[in-house]
Amino acid sequence: MQRLTKAKDIDLLLAVGTQAGQDFANNKHTTPTMVLTASDPISSGIIKSIEDSGFENVHATIDPKRYERQIRIFHEIVNFKNLGMFF
Repeated sequence: MQRLTKAKDIDLLLAVGTQAGQDFANNKHTTPTMVLTASDPISSGIIKSIEDSGFENVHATIDPKRYERQIRIFHEIVNFKNLGMFF
């Protein structure tokens, strides 16, 4: 964070993962920031909503149907009849 606010020698920040997104999605710096591969950027507080991140310099990728698509693809490949889940 100190480098983003004092040296200002970074033109674009790629924050990969939920923790990195939470650390850098804020108003403490003005460096354009892209948050990638965060599990749920809205619930984890990285962005405010799908339409508005809440920050001028933050963009987060979000795919609300990601898990549904993964199960469909897995079904196409394996052709399972029953799917069990564990918690």
